Amino acid sequence: FGSRHFGSDCLEPRWGRFLSLPSPCTRQLVPAEMAGDSDKQVTPEVIAQHQKELDSCLADVEAASKKAKEAAAQALETAEKCRHIEEETKKMIEQFNTGGNK
Repeated sequence: FGSRHFGSDCLEPRWGRFLSLPSPCTRQLVPAEMAGDSDKQVTPEVIAQHQKELDSCLADVEAASKKAKEAAAQALETAEKCRHIEEETKKMIEQFNTGGNK
């Protein structure tokens, strides 16, 4: 995820759009900010909570990815049907223009 804030979007922008995911993916935890709080300690409980949030976020990403793949497959199928209809239409127009429909 590059230099982006950990957990800020869970998905990088693709094609000029962001996919919005529910919390905890929208939490902004920056390691430098966490280190600045001297009263916060990294404990097994904190790690477990972060792991739980990460797992939830990754599950959301996986579900969104699956939906995107299904949508892409459907779009390809629709495009193929459109190409077939276009070819059939061109053939009919050609037959009509050459008097082949008599």
